[in-house]
Amino acid sequence: MQVRRPWAICLERTQRPLPREQHAPLRWALLTIVVLAGAWTLFHLIWNVAKQTSGDYWGVALPILFVLALILAFIQFAQEWPALQAAPSPERFPEPAITKFFLASEGSAGLWFVVRMYVGAEWLLAGWEKVTSPAWGTAGTALSGFWETIDDVSPLGGEISP
Repeated sequence: MQVRRPWAICLERTQRPLPREQHAPLRWALLTIVVLAGAWTLFHLIWNVAKQTSGDYWGVALPILFVLALILAFIQFAQEWPALQAAPSPERFPEPAITKFFLASEGSAGLWFVVRMYVGAEWLLAGWEKVTSPAWGTAGTALSGFWETIDDVSPLGGEISP
């Protein structure tokens, strides 16, 4: 039986990268995608509020950033998959490893950030259109059409009358 010296164990540990160090290039790539998506979305919001007519390529750029984030998430999932599989679950129907990764790990955070940027920007721009439109604000024609349609619905929950 060979006795291992404490300094030899320390040397072995320093030669192997730690789990966080193994994912460092992926984290930097994902951080770059997140910063690009956030900055481009902010630019897109300002661009649309200023009523610029030329395109800002946001509709093309965000899906590309989403696909890149998805690829990085799958690479990180492939690296974390053994750890996700090894965790025993006392549940009768355990959650699959891919669901654990995409819904309960920080590895897919960049992917969800890009999705949130898209949904949030679309929601804000739709709301901004209603706030600045006279049909929704001062004139109220859009809202009066909505209320007239509601009045046409029968009290028993039937079809809208013509």
